[in-house]
Amino acid sequence: MKMTLKMKKIVTLSLILIVSSFALLGLAGVFTPKETPAPVITNLESVIREGHYSEYLSMYQEEFGTDDPFVVEAVDFVLPLGEFLEPDQLSYEWVSDSSITLNVAIDTEGLYFIHIKYMSLSDSHIPIGLSIRLNGEEDSPYYEASQITLPTLWTEAEETLGVDRYGNDVSVTQKTFDVDQDIVLRDAQRLYQDGLSFYLPSGDNTIEIEKISGELSLKQVRIEPKKTYVNYETYSLSAEDSASSIVRIEAEESLYRNSSTIARGVSRDPLVEPFSMTKLKLNVLGTDSYDVSGDAATWEAGIESAGWYYITLKTQILRQNASIYKTLYVNGEIPFEEAKHLVFSYSRDWQNLSLKTLDGEPLKIYLEPGDLISLEVDSSLFVRVVEKLRMMTAEMSQMGLDVTKLTRNNTDQGIDWEMLDYFPDLNIVLSRWIDELDEVNQVLRALYGFSNDAQIIRDMEAAISKIEKVQDDVNELPRRLTLLSTGSSSAVQLISNQLDNILKQPQVLDAIFLHTDLDAVPDPNPNFFINFRVFFARFFLSFVDQSYSDQASSEELEIWVNRSRQYVDLLQKITDDQFTSQSGIKVKISLINDDGKLLLANSANQQPDAALGISAWIPNEYGMRG
Repeated sequence: MKMTLKMKKIVTLSLILIVSSFALLGLAGVFTPKETPAPVITNLESVIREGHYSEYLSMYQEEFGTDDPFVVEAVDFVLPLGEFLEPDQLSYEWVSDSSITLNVAIDTEGLYFIHIKYMSLSDSHIPIGLSIRLNGEEDSPYYEASQITLPTLWTEAEETLGVDRYGNDVSVTQKTFDVDQDIVLRDAQRLYQDGLSFYLPSGDNTIEIEKISGELSLKQVRIEPKKTYVNYETYSLSAEDSASSIVRIEAEESLYRNSSTIARGVSRDPLVEPFSMTKLKLNVLGTDSYDVSGDAATWEAGIESAGWYYITLKTQILRQNASIYKTLYVNGEIPFEEAKHLVFSYSRDWQNLSLKTLDGEPLKIYLEPGDLISLEVDSSLFVRVVEKLRMMTAEMSQMGLDVTKLTRNNTDQGIDWEMLDYFPDLNIVLSRWIDELDEVNQVLRALYGFSNDAQIIRDMEAAISKIEKVQDDVNELPRRLTLLSTGSSSAVQLISNQLDNILKQPQVLDAIFLHTDLDAVPDPNPNFFINFRVFFARFFLSFVDQSYSDQASSEELEIWVNRSRQYVDLLQKITDDQFTSQSGIKVKISLINDDGKLLLANSANQQPDAALGISAWIPNEYGMRG
């Protein structure tokens, strides 16, 4: 049978579609063999920053004290003038910004850590701020000691999520979770996992704690030596095994979080629960939050019997060719040494990642009913890398300023500069920067554990290339400052752009499984048929589903907002719940991603009643246009 022209066209188009689909899948890496990452914990040599904690540790050579904990109860605090506690009062309601003093007796001199037991009374999103001074000194012993923060715990204000007019989930408010916390004082960025230490000589010492912001109920302060933890082998012998079950905990339904910025996110994957074919469900934790060092979420172990459990996370790691680190706490304590740096490595798909050692040994955790499990973002392994890069960018920027002062920014090609006459060590400095950046890359490669480089490392390599171009002819440096320190693609800018990214540990969590059988966890990814069914169902349902692009009715105010979808969802929910319910005026809030569309809408006489989040120059320009 001969093929008609129409049939030939259909076959040709079908083949083109199939080939194109496979090409796109190939570009997306679907057919690329998955690499087995092998991260290794390593670090740079200690980086000393003047006036900072790193210099303080170096000054006292990390000589930690060995005394037993020294406990100061609330009744023993030296309070501000005019304030006092009754002998039976167990806490000090610290509301005003003032200072209290502790008298501490130390037998063995050395570095000690300050632990405090408190409950936050603050309902502000600004954390409680403290400053520490020792033995009558006017200033804190180092910068981080003047910028200490205490977290306030947060939980969702409502047990059930609200929905907007389209049926999408909207999380509106959070409230404080009032419970006692017992923590070690840490720096504001929470980069030092063990906390901040303070040198106390033998004999009597005074510790002055100044409250800068927030309110708290302070119950106890303890001066303790550095904590040590048993290894996993010793920990695993501490109790008998008797449990046999599997429990699923929805990650987004945490008991509390230590930052109000930690919020639910949306995943439309068919196997992420709860799932909807057409509606947006806030069903995961961490799409654009829960990635800053020290951020922690806590869940209650919903188990019925005590025993040893594997903890498996259904998760996505968002940074390609990288690994992220977290710290495990059980009832507020790190159970063993290996739990301080738990690694989770990138994969394209959802993964079931059980807590393991770096050698791949699965970890079992002893849990009892009602125990609290916390996972804290751990950036402590990257602190020295970031400090080294900050020092280097400061040096490069200073070099650029010095060259500009010398040349007065004259880039005339006719001027021959002999840069070594003015900067004799220039070649040595450039070589040192190249070597230090290469060392940073080696540390990052080890911590990430992938043979293919992450974007962060590629940017460091690009910075090295630019410095090498400068080194090829140092006399051209006045005309090549855009390679070194000025401009959006200079070495300084490439490095600076990645400083925050190095510290961030992005991860999305769908569920946490507590189980006794290592293979009992369900597959995290849907099969081809589920994906196929969901794709076409959503495609056809999109023709009847309401969307944010619909025109407002004649009875509605129409507001355009140039912000994120989550922001618009929240604004629509608040407007419906509060403004419309009280005034009876209906409001439709629509999302726009380009405020330049206002001019086009005005030309077509389809402009909104109001627009929010637009560029500052637009009202002025439109006003001049009349």
